[in-house]
Amino acid sequence: KEHGRIVAMVGAFPQDFMAGEQRLHALGIGTVSVNPYHRGKGYMQALMRQAMEDGAANGIHFAYLGGHRQRYEYYGFTRTGFTMEIKFNADNIKAMADPGEGYTFAPLGQVDASVLRAVSAVHDARYFHAVRPSDRFAEQCLSFGGEPYAVFHRERPVGYLCAVPGERTISECYVENLGQLPQVTSAFYRAQQFGPGNIKVTVHPDQTQAMPGFTAVCETVRWNHSRNFAVLDYPRVLQAMLTLAGQQRRLPDAALTVAIEGEPCNLMISAKDGVGTVTSTDASADWHLTRLEALRRLFSLESMPAAHPLLPLPLFMLRADDV
Repeated sequence: KEHGRIVAMVGAFPQDFMAGEQRLHALGIGTVSVNPYHRGKGYMQALMRQAMEDGAANGIHFAYLGGHRQRYEYYGFTRTGFTMEIKFNADNIKAMADPGEGYTFAPLGQVDASVLRAVSAVHDARYFHAVRPSDRFAEQCLSFGGEPYAVFHRERPVGYLCAVPGERTISECYVENLGQLPQVTSAFYRAQQFGPGNIKVTVHPDQTQAMPGFTAVCETVRWNHSRNFAVLDYPRVLQAMLTLAGQQRRLPDAALTVAIEGEPCNLMISAKDGVGTVTSTDASADWHLTRLEALRRLFSLESMPAAHPLLPLPLFMLRADDV
């Protein structure tokens, strides 16, 4: 403040994530702003530094934000993680061998409490997910222009999706059988929820079961970074993402030792018999990385095609959990 008036602000919003039985503490950074008449005084730098120092002191494992990449790399964030954007048109939908018969949809705001609990349970059954209280699940899905729907199969609730009509996008869709996501997309398209025209579906790294059905008929596939991330606790985040990777594909027997700037010891990322582990080690490092390089090399598109058989690790988050 200057003279009792707010001239700059940074919002730091705690958000917990579950990685199996392990709870990860995250920090969403938003509302980063400085009054135009007070820029150049170092306020944003001071507030961002304070937010990250407070986060570290309070046991935050990772942080995330939107905004321009270079603006926030100074504070340890960079674009990393990955998602896939699948584009469909009417001809693609017609080409599906299984058009998704029996799927129907209802706005989450219009379903009863038992349906809401059922679709919330589908979300919470995922290995890696944000903690969304079931009584606020529908409200959180409204973030960033989302319109959430319950997904039914032959009148039984089997999941949910978040549509963004202004962008003709399904930003989030989880059902009990992830292999059925292409059929759910087809049914949603044919229900004319968006009207005629192309639509896009965001597919996340924990939905690999759906990819063969999508890529067999879609018009295009595009890989995107997920968000700007900063990792404060590398051992925990690496272990969570390595375990998630092992649920999506069989991990090959391999090992990679990394020295990351600021970490007290080297970390060995390894897999044996399909089980991934991250351990501290005195062994010499295969890679020496700054904190920004670690984000890019371990989690991002820079490791595609893989610079190492265990990479990239699937760090990501859903749009509705952003700030």
